[in-house]
Amino acid sequence: MNSMIEDTIEFAIVDDEIMVVRVKGRGCNLNSVNLEKFVQDIRQQYPNIHIIFDLEKCSYVDSTFMGTMLMLNRGLKNSNSSSLMVLNVQNQVYQTLYKTGLHHILDIRNNKDFPLLEKADFKKMENSAPISRIEQIVNTLEAHVTLMNLGSENELRFQSVVKYLEDSLEREKKRISENTPPSSKS
Repeated sequence: MNSMIEDTIEFAIVDDEIMVVRVKGRGCNLNSVNLEKFVQDIRQQYPNIHIIFDLEKCSYVDSTFMGTMLMLNRGLKNSNSSSLMVLNVQNQVYQTLYKTGLHHILDIRNNKDFPLLEKADFKKMENSAPISRIEQIVNTLEAHVTLMNLGSENELRFQSVVKYLEDSLEREKKRISENTPPSSKS
């Protein structure tokens, strides 16, 4: 019996006002770009939608996923008519959010009996069109810069990652301009 949960993101739109995003397994760099694009597409249809992340079955979040959640939160707050809430965070994930200071910024609640979740009809979030290497690097870079801007501890924690990503972006742009195959190092 396999106890590993496949890394998936499911969503449900409830009453055209709330989108519940359920993360199963890992929230990581592999699903961050698609998540960000998906939320942008949904917000085109429902500009005032509120977003709830249900992390009850999420066992891990990496820095790219945290940065993506933070970018989405800021985008919603800037619209003045939407919000982002995080529910049912497992202890290990909460510790990661705590270490990076996101617990001060995100509206985090543990409420397993949230009636809205019972009403939701979840569907698997399908990946958008293939993501280019540049898109992946830019998203990861933006996520880490966003985390770095939270404070000096995060600046120290993520500065080498940001430098690596900036260098990777330059290498990828050069590779494309020279029309050479991707390197496994970038």
